[in-house]
Amino acid sequence: MPGTGANFSFYTNETESKKKFMRIKNLLWLFAWLLFFAGSCKTQQTGISSGSSQLPALLTYEVKGCAEMTERKLKSEPQRIPEPEIPEVLSVTVTGDSLIYSRSVVHLCCRKVKLNSEQNTSSVTITEDWRGLGCKCRCNSQIHAAVAPLKPGAYRVFIVLTGTDPVEADRQLPRDTIWRGEVQIK
Repeated sequence: MPGTGANFSFYTNETESKKKFMRIKNLLWLFAWLLFFAGSCKTQQTGISSGSSQLPALLTYEVKGCAEMTERKLKSEPQRIPEPEIPEVLSVTVTGDSLIYSRSVVHLCCRKVKLNSEQNTSSVTITEDWRGLGCKCRCNSQIHAAVAPLKPGAYRVFIVLTGTDPVEADRQLPRDTIWRGEVQIK
């Protein structure tokens, strides 16, 4: 029947419109809850002085390659095409009031990394926290991080590796300092 196709098309467009409306509605509710909780949290965090004119330094980072964290779930172990191994390179530099950390690393496939930082008046520690069982292949990842804004002065910088064992996931690896040095923020 010619009328059936038109009704079906109208029904499909109506359903898609309802889905879009529900997504927007859910996002608005989420935003409202976030505003509510952000406004209700009035406690001051330790280590942050309310009289200070400068905000505490924050860590921002990006991981590219097979160690980046993704939400994608795989039904089986991914088939990896061997990547040409890139040389491992680590650099720590200063740009303005920012400490910049970069590292190219070759590691076991299926491992993921998150970065954390700790700082006090004279030191900054950036920690790579590696998780997950290692697959039977090797791959490359590039890690880039910035800690900013830092107050002018001399800082001791430590780059630390930690995480779970790539073979026994329930065993924690010890902390290992892979780089240490001093930088000057002007």
